[in-house]
Amino acid sequence: MVFDPAMVQLLAFPEEAPATECFEVWRQRISPESVGMVRQAFADMSRTDQAVRVVFPWRHPEKGMIMLRLSGILVEETASEIRYKGYCREISQTSLSGADRVE
Repeated sequence: MVFDPAMVQLLAFPEEAPATECFEVWRQRISPESVGMVRQAFADMSRTDQAVRVVFPWRHPEKGMIMLRLSGILVEETASEIRYKGYCREISQTSLSGADRVE
């Protein structure tokens, strides 16, 4: 997962942190009840070769629990690496549409 300046700012990560560390911190802050849903979204990206979107609670280091929308698509899959292209965005609970709502 590549963390551009906007992503670093959104998720309050240190700018100098390596991508593997950022991904691990990002993954660990997914609410435990949503981990399976996020894993399934990545599996769907790989399996369907189509854009996939998932909304889930995430523990922000400064704001506490926030809602994140992750959208992505498979770019390349090799024996040693899987690359996705997408974005992660903070959304408010009140802006969730019926399709995005996480109960």
